Amino acid sequence: MEWNASVPREKVMVKVENGYIYLTGNLPWAYQRNAAKRTVQNLLGVRGVINNVELAPAVEPDHISEEITKALERSANLEAKGIRVQVDGSTVNLKGRVHSHQEKKLAERAAYLAKGVTKVRNDIVVQLYPEYAD
Repeated sequence: MEWNASVPREKVMVKVENGYIYLTGNLPWAYQRNAAKRTVQNLLGVRGVINNVELAPAVEPDHISEEITKALERSANLEAKGIRVQVDGSTVNLKGRVHSHQEKKLAERAAYLAKGVTKVRNDIVVQLYPEYAD
């Protein structure tokens, strides 16, 4: 773990048994949890990695929603006003309409990058052409 600056080594415990690496501990960010696994999965002799590192968000849901909304608004490639952000604990639900699959992916990525988010449900609908009212 010392090789990867993304992973606070004092927060992740490593146990090796019969070629399997067991990771445990608590981290605040999903990218850190994923980085811990990537750091050890390709080492010589590793048969598998069991990643039991838990995410312990240190952020209130209201702050998560606000952070994601601001990130969406900052993105020049995204029509943020068509997206609604709902937070339930550490799970984010995205709803609304965008004009491309790329915008949908950008919104999901912005949600995953918010501190304390462990799961994103992306229910955004891609509407390639605007609806015209008669």
